Amino acid sequence: MSKSKKQFDRSAAFSLFELLIAIVIIAILAGAATLNFSGSIDYAKLQNATAKLTADLQLVRDQARRDQQPRTLTIDPDNLSYQATGVPSLDGPQDISVNLAEPPYQLSTLKFEPAGNYSITFDACGLPASTNSIITLCRGSKQTTIEIAQGGSIEQINQAK
Repeated sequence: MSKSKKQFDRSAAFSLFELLIAIVIIAILAGAATLNFSGSIDYAKLQNATAKLTADLQLVRDQARRDQQPRTLTIDPDNLSYQATGVPSLDGPQDISVNLAEPPYQLSTLKFEPAGNYSITFDACGLPASTNSIITLCRGSKQTTIEIAQGGSIEQINQAK
């Protein structure tokens, strides 16, 4: 037998050190991708919660105009939830009742200004009874804000990036 068939060509093989370096590089890249993906999930959940609350506020305002009687959305910042009695949700005939601490939203904080008054009442014309109200939703380090202006406009101010 020839000598070349019995010996391995070492120039075509990876050394253990080269293999370990490649594994370490892949692990670092996977860790960075995971952190980036986690931040994207937080942002998406926060945006979803903000869109839901904005839509429900608009529904309460529009229901007040349609029925020509006041309608109220009450916020419970301690339990990260809100509800509107007498206003059917878009999901069915039951009243609006949403817990933003539960999936799919899983918020960490819900703040309402002015503090102390945790409800937004729209009169028969769809105008809010109180002055400008601001609702801040937080998930992790990201936050968004919803502003209810005196004229009845409801605007989402994106601060999460």
